[in-house]
Amino acid sequence: MKYRQIMYLDAVVQHGSINQAAKALRVSQPNLSRDLTQLEEEIGVQLLERNTSGIRLTVEGQRFWNLAHDIVCRTIALENAYKPKNDTPSTVLQLATFPQRITQVIIAQLIRQIQNPSYKITILNLSLKEIIDQVCQHQCELGIIFLTPMEEESYLHIIRANHLEYHEVACAPPCINISRYNPLFERDSISLSELEPYPMARYIEDEISSLDYRTVDFGRFRKSVFFDSDEAIVSFVASTPAFKLGYIWSENEYLHMGVRCIPLQDSIGLLHLGWVCRHAEGLSPAARNFIELFEKRYGRNRSLS
Repeated sequence: MKYRQIMYLDAVVQHGSINQAAKALRVSQPNLSRDLTQLEEEIGVQLLERNTSGIRLTVEGQRFWNLAHDIVCRTIALENAYKPKNDTPSTVLQLATFPQRITQVIIAQLIRQIQNPSYKITILNLSLKEIIDQVCQHQCELGIIFLTPMEEESYLHIIRANHLEYHEVACAPPCINISRYNPLFERDSISLSELEPYPMARYIEDEISSLDYRTVDFGRFRKSVFFDSDEAIVSFVASTPAFKLGYIWSENEYLHMGVRCIPLQDSIGLLHLGWVCRHAEGLSPAARNFIELFEKRYGRNRSLS
């Protein structure tokens, strides 16, 4: 049994296809298939079932992959931890985020504090599920997330099932984001029914679309414009009568763009802002600094022991 074979199997499972895994690994499909076949023959177990619709793990294959995936993740983490120091920046931070603007504000503060001669900061704007996967697979050290009322229970279960820690920073009711181009701009509060005549700007539909459809009936809004980033949504709202359902935590940044955060009259639960990691006690100095700034700005200021 070779590590290469384990890595190939993990890639096939991650990509759901032998062809896609071969492309990602930059190896030929026949060589990858041959290595997987040799692995199955060596251990005397069928790991994959191949059919016209694709591939899937057998029952024993699932058990094997659970162990193999852990080996691959730990190997990647070990390689990253002991890369040659001459090419490694003094400060390295990789994080995945859904509230993109919130993260940008903290990164700007962090950069002003960094005194090292070099740094490398990577920010991935992903869906909630992708954030959990990236942190779990050691691709990102931190994940910055917010949970909608109907997502909280299910996603906290997923986070725990992946042996991750969730740290809540703040919670608040959703608000409405609109600009001066909307006639409701000067209102102190707004109801959902009052918003029905106006376009709704929102994320492309997936499992984390602004607010869960079981909390808000999106069907009542007959005018919708979909985007794949927070930046695009806010820019659109700032220049049109459109609105978006949002959170209060970016109020100061939105005001600079001419967008208000107005309380929502309807009671539809709370949004939860927080961060996920593998083990808080194992965070790098850069990650710890980020979290301290994050919690100081958006929640209660507490230091990590």
